[in-house]
Amino acid sequence: MLPLSIKDDEYKPPRLNLLRKVSGWFRSILSDSTSRNLFFFLMLNLSFAFVELLYGIWSNSLGLISDSFHMFFDCTALLAGLAASVISRWRSNDTFSYGYVRAEVLAGFVNGLFLIFTAFFIFSEGIERALEPPEVHHDRLLSISVLGFLVNLVGIFVFKHGGHGHSHDGGK
Repeated sequence: MLPLSIKDDEYKPPRLNLLRKVSGWFRSILSDSTSRNLFFFLMLNLSFAFVELLYGIWSNSLGLISDSFHMFFDCTALLAGLAASVISRWRSNDTFSYGYVRAEVLAGFVNGLFLIFTAFFIFSEGIERALEPPEVHHDRLLSISVLGFLVNLVGIFVFKHGGHGHSHDGGK
């Protein structure tokens, strides 16, 4: 509460310690290998999404523009997953007796919503371009496409998506 008369030495607002909270989250992210991998891939993906967007606008390529939006939404999903990986490690309390493990499920749900939005954007832009095709500069696309492929390979190897590690043959 504010006092009735405010003098410089009477009232000192509480500090928000935003820097301390952010550094605590950052330390928590870097302390876990999964969170650390998510963070570094998020930075790589976000950087390349901007490159793809600018290059797509320059070359007038719907493929690159839509892929950049897809990458931006991937970054949102990575950010949600990163937050969920940190939050899911929080201890249970009186309000959340099972802890915060459900944060990962909610992050997956939010990711699904973003992907639906991206699909509608690409669909509407595709119909618009089918009705009135723009000129696309194809000679500018190969280098950025190869770089995009390399970014995706990094994601595959960072998260080891080569196989999903369980059998579908009933344990045989």
